[in-house]
Amino acid sequence: MPRSNLLTAALVGTMLCLALTASLLSVRYYFSLKELQKLQGRYYAVNRTMTAVRSLATSCVRYGQSHPDLLPVLREFQLVPGTNAAPAGVDAGLLPDSF
Repeated sequence: MPRSNLLTAALVGTMLCLALTASLLSVRYYFSLKELQKLQGRYYAVNRTMTAVRSLATSCVRYGQSHPDLLPVLREFQLVPGTNAAPAGVDAGLLPDSF
């Protein structure tokens, strides 16, 4: 009879450890899903903002085609191609290739 009690205790202990592990993993999974939902919300907000910025930039470029006095501002923000000349007071060797 004592051997049966030892086996039962070992099995119950194993089951308790497995139940504790499963509950800890489920809590971790729950909080990971909540964080994922927050990040998805931020991702959609950034996407909406980027779409609005692209639309605004496109509108500015179209407006700049009919109003050449806006072209220096558009070149400053690299929205239209310009000359590769360095701005006044800046060494051309220090500029990145995107200018």
